[in-house]
Amino acid sequence: MKDVITACILKAKKKGKLDRLELIKRYLRIKYNITLSNKSLVNRIYFLELQKPYFSY
Repeated sequence: MKDVITACILKAKKKGKLDRLELIKRYLRIKYNITLSNKSLVNRIYFLELQKPYFSY
């Protein structure tokens, strides 16, 4: 099963809205009824940024 929060973060990154945390939180709350703190959202985004492949320089 795909993680909803990760999918939402990747969609925001694709659209260039990754720096707008309130927009991402509002989208998750309205569409999926998920409440998330700023700190946990930032940690998720940071973790996804660390997961880049090694071969991309």
